[in-house]
Amino acid sequence: MASSDEVLATIPVDMEPRWVAIAPDGHRAYVTLTKDQPGDLPTRSAVAVIDTQTNTVAATVTIDHRSNLDQPSGVVITPDGRRAYVSNFDGRGVVDVIDTVTNVVVETVTVSGRGGSST
Repeated sequence: MASSDEVLATIPVDMEPRWVAIAPDGHRAYVTLTKDQPGDLPTRSAVAVIDTQTNTVAATVTIDHRSNLDQPSGVVITPDGRRAYVSNFDGRGVVDVIDTVTNVVVETVTVSGRGGSST
């Protein structure tokens, strides 16, 4: 039996992992990812969908706001497991909504203005 502080698996991803949310059924983990790019290129951002049964990346959902500040931070899953909501630190105050069946961003909701002020 593994001790409670033992690493059971290491899952390679192409970027820096930030936040993790587990789907209600426990079969998927959603991990926000970022990677700084050289020069003036925008930061790469995505959400990795991890199959928790195989500990592999099942899908990668690109988060693309074309901003140098684009960084998904928090992620939560709806109780029915059908949507993932990803908050972004991108200077525009947006939340991306991911359909967890298709693993596609289906909506981007503006929740505040530049710098976090309300619009």
